Amino acid sequence: MTLHTRFHRHALLAASVVVTGGVLLPGSAFAATEAPPPTSAGTADHWVEVTDAPSGIKVELPGKPEVKKYTEAKDGMDGRIYMAGNDDQITGFAVFDVHGAKDLKDNLRAFLGGYNQYSQSPSDVLTSTVTKESDVNGRRTLDARLTAKDGTVGSTRFIDDGSHYVQLLSISSKKQAASMTPTYRQLLDSLRMPAPADTEAS
Repeated sequence: MTLHTRFHRHALLAASVVVTGGVLLPGSAFAATEAPPPTSAGTADHWVEVTDAPSGIKVELPGKPEVKKYTEAKDGMDGRIYMAGNDDQITGFAVFDVHGAKDLKDNLRAFLGGYNQYSQSPSDVLTSTVTKESDVNGRRTLDARLTAKDGTVGSTRFIDDGSHYVQLLSISSKKQAASMTPTYRQLLDSLRMPAPADTEAS
């Protein structure tokens, strides 16, 4: 499995493995998804605004994203996963239409489980360190740093606004580790979320 394929499969699978309302969405949802063609290394200079139409959530990504849809018919859960990047860096976000994620730390653990499902050696097993938890304007948020012994680095943010579960992610191989932090910061700075329903009513 090439590094490019590994990163895309890891990211797509991991973004789809989330605990929402006590239900673990199956990690196999995107396990067989083929990686898109590599985008150029200069993609980060061409950020594209992406709108998740059902939720109205907007972010900017470093290039035109690959979009995957997820539907769990049994539980009526819908989600969209948006990923952009190149061989050594993936940046993206996922939105699931759910009500009240039970525990964002459970979501982080599920994400790591999905990512590490395809690990080929102990050196590429991803681990996390929670850096911040907050509850602002009706949105619960958890931030975490991601690392692996092979030099992989990343950051992720989980957000629960009561109607949507959102994950933002940037992850890089050792080769592009230096650019991961500014890329992730730009991703976070570009995030625009509609006001939660209870805030709009007040």
